[in-house]
Amino acid sequence: MTDRAIVGNDHDFGALHTAMQRYVDQEILAGVSSAVLVGRDLVDVHCTGLADRKNGEPLRVDHIHRAFSNTKLVASCAVLLLLEEGHFQLDDPIERFIPQLGERQVLRPARPRSPIPKQRQVRSRSVIC
Repeated sequence: MTDRAIVGNDHDFGALHTAMQRYVDQEILAGVSSAVLVGRDLVDVHCTGLADRKNGEPLRVDHIHRAFSNTKLVASCAVLLLLEEGHFQLDDPIERFIPQLGERQVLRPARPRSPIPKQRQVRSRSVIC
């Protein structure tokens, strides 16, 4: 983050910084960092707390963090950016993007060997929401 300049803006991130500090003060988290972008502009970077409790090392913007189970977070952000840029609409049929889902069938519990065609299309909204 240190190689990107923070772009001047009219946003007030005081409440965010205060909330982050509260998590550290209440010892819920050892340290918290955030970066806020508006479009592709970096508008805020903030770190509070410790990177290493044992050694008392303060958290800095250039610390490397391990990120676990963030697939949904990253995928959701990417999908929302694509939606915002108009690459798809929430009511687009999902097979427009994943053709393999175009000829879905539904199994009937009473007759599992006799599938029937799905009656309604799956929309992007159904997959995202």
